[in-house]
Amino acid sequence: MLIEQVDQKDKATRLPDYEQERSKFPAPGWVKQNTAILVVHGIGHQQPVETLDQFSRGIIERYEILFPGAISFEHKLNTVAYAESPIFQNTIRINHKEHPKKSIDIYEYYWAYCTQDKAQMSDINVWLKGVANGAKKYYKKNEALGIKFEDESIFFKNGKFIAWKYDLFLNTVTKTYLFLNFLIKGLLTLFGFIPFIGDLAKSLLKSYLDSSVHKLSNLMGDIVIYNVTDEKSKFYPIRKQILEGATQVLQSLLEKTEGKELSYPAVFVAGHSLGSEIAYDAINRLNLLANTGNMKYYTEKGLFNEAAHDIGNAPRLLSGQLKGLITFGSPLDKIAFFLRQLVSDGNYIWQQVIDNYHCFKQGDWNLPFPKSKKMTGSSIHRILEDVKWVNYFDCDDIVSGRLDYFTGLTNVECKFNCSKQFATKKSKFTHSFYWACGDFYEDIIQNFLSAGDTKDDNKPKDMEPSVSILPINGLGVV
Repeated sequence: MLIEQVDQKDKATRLPDYEQERSKFPAPGWVKQNTAILVVHGIGHQQPVETLDQFSRGIIERYEILFPGAISFEHKLNTVAYAESPIFQNTIRINHKEHPKKSIDIYEYYWAYCTQDKAQMSDINVWLKGVANGAKKYYKKNEALGIKFEDESIFFKNGKFIAWKYDLFLNTVTKTYLFLNFLIKGLLTLFGFIPFIGDLAKSLLKSYLDSSVHKLSNLMGDIVIYNVTDEKSKFYPIRKQILEGATQVLQSLLEKTEGKELSYPAVFVAGHSLGSEIAYDAINRLNLLANTGNMKYYTEKGLFNEAAHDIGNAPRLLSGQLKGLITFGSPLDKIAFFLRQLVSDGNYIWQQVIDNYHCFKQGDWNLPFPKSKKMTGSSIHRILEDVKWVNYFDCDDIVSGRLDYFTGLTNVECKFNCSKQFATKKSKFTHSFYWACGDFYEDIIQNFLSAGDTKDDNKPKDMEPSVSILPINGLGVV
């Protein structure tokens, strides 16, 4: 649409400045139907409602610019039945005075309490050692994948996997943790020998270090806990709790009704950082639930069950109701490459079962199997492949990146340090900048919330990777 023509080898293109080109864009519209957005936070020390506040403010403030004097918002309380006990959900409803019967409800999925204080530094050290040692077995396979996807992360050069750099990085991180443990114990011992003030100094230092190490352990612990693949791990029940909770909240939004109509004919999921992995996994799990007949209104093929339910505003397809996935600051490619469950080439049945089970928009992560070793099919069908997915990343955000290991999505590079909005905030770590970027929210409004005619939701869409997304200030399409 406003895309500059670039060589196919180029990974990104700078687009015209959003402010200068805004007059050329289609006028942003209000939602065509009641809409829900579920936001999933990432690692950190989030408090309940904090993520809801951040995302809601971004959407509201941008809508107020687009529709001056027309926007209002209110607090709603909803409940979800969970394990025979209701969960209360604080929700922000955004209204447009000219469209009183069409609103946007923003929900958050809060999971930080599940991992708090669960992983200690010793657990993190063991995990890092396992990742470092296990990586050596996968160098050859990872190199082939890197070349295939032309990966450009710090562990690749011209698509070739740099094994020694990866090994050095993980071993350095591991040894740094071990050194910190040693240093802390040594300092505390030395302070104990100081006459008179030794005990006080030791106590103050211990209190400070405990606080700092506690925060660091919880940050790393979030990653360690959610990325365990061994069901025998003591952390696996926590991972399962987080994922099941996210899936149940998402499913409840899709199945929520008012009278004989769906409360939300349009549902979107947005995930930041590790929250993008949780959001992705929840959608994949939703695909499994639908495939096994465990979605209330949809059949195993993702079709609305008209024979069993009289819902006036239901789309024909589940993917017509679950309309979009928004990921920002996402490490999904890094997780897919470094942390996903890998098995040896000889276990070709195991490999294909994993690929079929975790199939939502997953690319081809394995070299082609010989015909004699290739499965003829699977009962799991990819019924959500036409769900729209846009991934926002920034080149100065070391956590996120372009997502190449998945299909049917659009990558948008934010270029925050080139943006007028962040001209005074030059930074080499921009992982939290998305929350404060007004044009990021306007791009969401333009590409997700300003939907076209809803009749298009009743038929499958061609999900070849798109490059027609509207640019935002300093943002380029990859």
